[in-house]
Amino acid sequence: MAAKSAQFKPVIKNNPALSLGLYPKIKPPSSTITSAPSPTFVSSPEMKALLKSDSHASLSHVWGLTVGTFSLHFADALKQWTKNSDGRWQFQGGDVELVVVNRIYIDKDMMGSEARLDSDVTGLIMTHELLHVQDNVEVMTKNGPEELSSDRVIRSLLIDAGKGEPAIVEEREYNHWVNDPTTDPNGNACSYLTARMIGLLVDKLNAKAAGRDSGPGYSEYGNNISFLLQTGTSHGSRSGTSGRSKGSRHGR
Repeated sequence: MAAKSAQFKPVIKNNPALSLGLYPKIKPPSSTITSAPSPTFVSSPEMKALLKSDSHASLSHVWGLTVGTFSLHFADALKQWTKNSDGRWQFQGGDVELVVVNRIYIDKDMMGSEARLDSDVTGLIMTHELLHVQDNVEVMTKNGPEELSSDRVIRSLLIDAGKGEPAIVEEREYNHWVNDPTTDPNGNACSYLTARMIGLLVDKLNAKAAGRDSGPGYSEYGNNISFLLQTGTSHGSRSGTSGRSKGSRHGR
């Protein structure tokens, strides 16, 4: 009997999770976003450390940061990969999880007394950062399965090597893709399959992040935060130092 192909299953995790219904000042971008990562309030030096390994360090002001950590996992690797009498390996099918863990960080030093979940400023920052969360979800859900199914290496290993079933590979190749350790762009330990998946998706993720953090809407967002901090009121918007928020960084 021929081995079956992979079924790619997006898995979205918010770490830790926050119920949006408890915080009406945080506005989800769509009805599909019903929970969010509970933000971690960090110091300015800690925020700079989060940005250090990426190209975002040039941003002058960083109010909030969404970090998406991406990974590929087998639902039951011990059963899904089998070794034949010749010592070669083949994927037998089943769920392959495309996981994104979303985390949100907020610079507490730049917020002062507003660094709390129920403040107007936190509401604005979280509302913006949820756009990045939504982008991570959309890329993993919509683009992830399509990109992986079209990739030559992943298609051969997990779907069809040309004979209607996944490839039968030498142990060295199996170990390289499934077991051998490497790191993702943010330095997180991961498999080579995860690293390849990230490489297939990173341009789309970066393009979405850049779009969220530019243009008139983004300038207004920064001005509104500055105005709230300067006046302590939630009404209107005013010119000021634009608050910076960087969207998804791509990791394990």
